[in-house]
Amino acid sequence: GGGPRPPVPGAREIAPGLLVGGELSAIAKASGGDSAGVRFVLGYAAWTPLQLRIELESGVWVRARAAGPPSPGADGVLGLAFDPQERADAWRAGMRSI
Repeated sequence: GGGPRPPVPGAREIAPGLLVGGELSAIAKASGGDSAGVRFVLGYAAWTPLQLRIELESGVWVRARAAGPPSPGADGVLGLAFDPQERADAWRAGMRSI
C-alpha cells in the first residue's frame, strides 16, 4: 500500500520515499512481503563535494527537484526507479518531467 512504512535501520532517505542502504531483515519487514517496491543494485559512484560543485557549475548535470512521495503507479522519482519500463524509456520520461 501507499501508507507509511516502518523505518529501516542503516538506510538513508535520498528523496521522499526513496531509501538507500539499510539492514536486509528490516527491508524485508518494511516491504511486507511485497518485493515490487524493492530494488537491489550493485555498484556505487561518489563525487567529492568540490568535484560535484564544479560539475554542477559547468552544466554537466541536469538538475531537478525530486517530487513528493507518489502513490503507487504515479509518475515521479519513485515511478522512474520502480515502474516496469525499459531504462531508455525511464530516462526519456525523467527528462520530459523537468
